[in-house]
Amino acid sequence: MVDIQTKGGVAVRVLALSEAKAKLSEIVDRVDRRNESVTITRNGKAVAMIVSKDEYDGLRETIEILQDPAFMKEIRDGIRDLKRTGKRYTVDELFDE
Repeated sequence: MVDIQTKGGVAVRVLALSEAKAKLSEIVDRVDRRNESVTITRNGKAVAMIVSKDEYDGLRETIEILQDPAFMKEIRDGIRDLKRTGKRYTVDELFDE
């Protein structure tokens, strides 16, 4: 097992497929408890990732947002308005009915 530091300072473990097979239960436990990610390699090439369910769900939500043109326009408009006005809102102000 090899540890690699990513730009964000998050440890990513890299394992050969044969080692991952032998240690699958331990890997799943570490991914779940420590929110680690594991890269699985075959013949030295990265071929798969094991991530926690929470991490996977977050990635899927991000993809859905990025694929929604109307939502992305709202985000870009909000960022532009923030840069222009500097006005910030609390959650209560945003959702006050």
